[in-house]
Formats: sequence, structure tokens, C-alpha cells
Amino acid sequence: MSLQLRLFGGNSDAGKLTASNDGGHAIDKSKVLASTDASVITPLNPGNFSSIRSVPVVPAPRYFTKEEADAMKDLAKEKTDGAKQSKRAYEALAKVEEADAKVHRHHRKYEGAVADRVRASQSCLTKALENLHHIVIVHRSPFDFLSQATLESCFLVDRIKGNPSYQSEVLRTI
Repeated sequence: MSLQLRLFGGNSDAGKLTASNDGGHAIDKSKVLASTDASVITPLNPGNFSSIRSVPVVPAPRYFTKEEADAMKDLAKEKTDGAKQSKRAYEALAKVEEADAKVHRHHRKYEGAVADRVRASQSCLTKALENLHHIVIVHRSPFDFLSQATLESCFLVDRIKGNPSYQSEVLRTI
């Protein structure tokens, strides 16, 4: 099944994201994949295609008076200046969006570094506790998505509490 059908649904509920296997972890897909604002353009929210019309369309040829022509000329100057200011504002808004995206990207990179350091700390802690308590942990885990250090830490904590996991064998070596 295609990724788009899994993410945005199809004709059946079997391919929808909510019906997919979540891997047994605590990550909430609806929060991770949620837009930052309800008005953000997405495939499910195509946005607003309204347009600006400062003056009505002239349906047929006609003569304009001097006052009408002067008013149109003044309006044209005003709208031209407004267009320049709008361009500046939209360019600034685009830069703000780019800055927001950079902040998000760097924060996610930071979170990944924190996760790597936690995993490394857990691995070191597990090795130290194995040496300290003279135990060896042999794993037979169906959880391939968990890191070895996480599994070792969980099983070691269970062992120290006195209730070893059914998925591990803890052997005391003397």
C-alpha cells in the first residue's frame, strides 16, 4: 500500500494511519504529524484561493470624467505602493517561516543527540551493573526496534527487582 494511502486514508480503514501497526511505543502519530496551525496548507487543507479586486470590472466601454480618471490614478499609486509593501511583508514572513523551520530542524537534531547520549549512558550503566552484580544477560527479544542498551537496562532493572522478564535469562556467574 502506498505511503499516501497510509497517511491520508483510502477506500478502506485497513490502510489508514490509525489502523497501522504503531510498533508498541509511546509516540503519538497524530501529534507528530499534526500541522503547526490549523490554517497551514496541506493535502487535506488546500488553503484559500481568494483574490483581491480593488475596483470592479468595467463590463462595457465607457467614457470617464476627469474626476474619475484622477481618482483612478490616485488609487493606482496607492495600490502600487501597497503592492510594494505587501511584497516586503510577504518576503519577511517567508524569512520568519524559514527561521522557524531551522529552529525546528536544530531542535530535532538536539533531541536526537540527547537520545543517543541516553542510549550510551544506559549501555554503560548496564555493563557496569553486570560487572558489579556478576550477572550476564542473554536476550531473546521480539522487540527489534528497541536498542540493545535499552533492553539490557530494562532486563537488568527487572532482575534487580527480583522479577526477571520472561524474554531474558539472567545467569549468575561466580
